[in-house]
Amino acid sequence: MLLASKYEEMYAPEIGDFVYITDNAYTKAKIRATEQKMLKALDFDISNPLCLHFLRRNSKAGGVDAQKHILAKYLMEITLIDYELARKLPSEIAAAALYLSLKLIDGSEWTPLLEHYSGYTEKQIKSTICIFAKQIVKLETPGCKYQAVKTKYASNKFMRISRLPELKGTLIKELSEQITT
Repeated sequence: MLLASKYEEMYAPEIGDFVYITDNAYTKAKIRATEQKMLKALDFDISNPLCLHFLRRNSKAGGVDAQKHILAKYLMEITLIDYELARKLPSEIAAAALYLSLKLIDGSEWTPLLEHYSGYTEKQIKSTICIFAKQIVKLETPGCKYQAVKTKYASNKFMRISRLPELKGTLIKELSEQITT
């Protein structure tokens, strides 16, 4: 709990608080020693980059405008409920989201510069792009219960991105039918 709170919280509880909530089952020294043991076992590697970190890098490298960047963020968020994407690397999800965003908004190409900075070719992210498309089609199905992200991105703050007509277009439908595993 101490490690998690130090990582996640702006104001982490003090060690004494953990002694108190365990009803003095552990001392401050024992908690500190266990924390050190855990950090050493993890080789102090307790963080992984998020999709958003990769998207920011790729968007900046590609000189992507705000609309394309926000659409890519929307695409990444709607995939959080898709189990197939849980095994994909955050860098791949970000690359696929940006690729699809570029294609949907103005048909932009996946440039060698984007390939270099993302580390992915168009071919490498094709199956992930198709999963994204499948998820978009699901969201557009009447009665779909996963509407929170769609509603969030329908606001002016997010440029009403979830209401883009391109999300209901033929490209999305064609890609969703090309699912390969």
